[in-house]
Amino acid sequence: MYFGATLNVPTGTSPYDDVQNNFDITGRGFYRLDLQAIFDKTVYPWNASVALNYGTHFKRPVNREYGDYIQPYKKQLGDRLSSSISAGYTKFLSSGASLVFAGAYTYLQEDKAVIDGVTDTTSGLIKQGFSATASWLSEDASRVVKLTYSYTPHLDGWGENFPTTNTLALGVNYVFD
Repeated sequence: MYFGATLNVPTGTSPYDDVQNNFDITGRGFYRLDLQAIFDKTVYPWNASVALNYGTHFKRPVNREYGDYIQPYKKQLGDRLSSSISAGYTKFLSSGASLVFAGAYTYLQEDKAVIDGVTDTTSGLIKQGFSATASWLSEDASRVVKLTYSYTPHLDGWGENFPTTNTLALGVNYVFD
């Protein structure tokens, strides 16, 4: 079991900064405090985990949107809940390297935002999805190659106010001593 807390800090460019278009935006512009719990069990060669995360955004003043100054207001994004459940299998190779296969289901929900005490009915989000990962690890785990396919179903009830995208990601890690 693992428990933790994280303070997410707005480090990029948000819609509330001096931006010329949507492509300049790299973040949401809010601080968020998250609490996490991870429950993990491994009985080689199998493993399973459940992760829970709850976050609350801090209210902030807004006086600019997309580069234009506006009548000031206070905004607070909704609380956020995310969870995932995953299972995996590790195959140890005769060379000492290993192959790891894993699958996961994820759920993300964010409540509606509040602007000057009034609920913004156009905000909030829900996203659900699946992923499958295959990884190769060298004998000492100093080299890792990982391929992940993430799939978000395009079905009613599986998402709201969030783009449904399917992604294929290739990762290569090398540890320098």
